[in-house]
Amino acid sequence: MGYEQVAKIVARVGSPKIVMIVPDNIRRTGIVCWGLNPDDETFEEKVFERLSKPYMRILETVFQCGVKCILAPSLTHGNLNRHERYVREHLRLATYWIFRGGDWLSFYDRMGVRVKVYGDLGYFGRIAESFGYGEAVEWCRQVEEDTVNNDKCLLLWGVACSGSHETERLVKMGIEFNRCQGREPSREELIKLYYGEDLDYIDIFIRPGEIRDSDCQPPLIGGKSEMYFPVVPLTELKDDFFRWILYDYFFCRLKTYSMKQYRETSGDRDQIKVVRRHYLKNRDTILGIGERVGDFWIPLINAR
Repeated sequence: MGYEQVAKIVARVGSPKIVMIVPDNIRRTGIVCWGLNPDDETFEEKVFERLSKPYMRILETVFQCGVKCILAPSLTHGNLNRHERYVREHLRLATYWIFRGGDWLSFYDRMGVRVKVYGDLGYFGRIAESFGYGEAVEWCRQVEEDTVNNDKCLLLWGVACSGSHETERLVKMGIEFNRCQGREPSREELIKLYYGEDLDYIDIFIRPGEIRDSDCQPPLIGGKSEMYFPVVPLTELKDDFFRWILYDYFFCRLKTYSMKQYRETSGDRDQIKVVRRHYLKNRDTILGIGERVGDFWIPLINAR
C-alpha cells in the first residue's frame, strides 16, 4: 500500500494526528552504524554532518502517511549539559541546520511544514550564548517566521524541553496566569500558552534504540500515547517502518480502530484459548529485557 492510500486511511479515521519521534542514539549511530571513532576530535562534527538527510527522510515518511503534527525533542536539558564538544557541535551544525540550513528550509517549503519551537528558550539561549551562539534563539524565531504560511503539516522542534523541568516551569506559568486573569487556566489554555498551538494528546510515541522515554514526554499532551521502540537507531529504519507501526496502531492495539474507545473484552472461547496459550508460554517473558555488549545495551527480541 502506497503513502497516498495510507494517508487516506489516516484522514478517514482521524488518527493519528500527533506523533512524537525522539531523535536519539546519536553517538551510537556514529560509532556502530558509520564506523566513526568517538575519540576523534572531529567525531561529533562528522556525525552531525551525516544526520541531516536521514532525519529528514524519517520525518518525510511520517508526514507522507498523513500525520499532520510531529514533535521532535532536538535538545533536552540532558543534551545541553553533556560535554563541551558535543554541545558546541550540536549548536554549530545540527541546531543551526534544522532552523537555518538551506536543505531544511527547502524541505519545510516542499512539504508545506510550519515550524514551531517549544521548550525553555531562555535556558537554551543562555547555554547557546556561553558557547558563542548568542543568536540561537533568533534562529528559532526566524524559522517560525519563514514557515508561518505553510499549512499542510506542523513540526514542533523541542529545545531545553525535558518533561520534568518543563512541568515545573509550566506550574509557574499557570500561577502567573492566575495572578493576571484572576482565575485558574484550563488545560486548553495552558497548552496554548506553552506550545503556542492548540494540541491534543500525542497519539504515537516512537523512541528508537532504548526502551524508555528519556524525559521527553511533553507536559499536558503526553501520557496517553501508544508507544513503539524500534531496535535500531532512527537513521537505520527502513522506509516502511511507519506503515508497520500504523498497521499495529489501527488493527492490533486495544483501542477500537484507534478511536480512543476501548472495545469490550470478547467472550469468544477460541480467542480466549489462543490468548491463554500465549500467556502460559510467556510467563517468564518480559518486554524491555536486554543484554550488555561492552558499553552498549541492546534489547533482546525474545527475552526469557
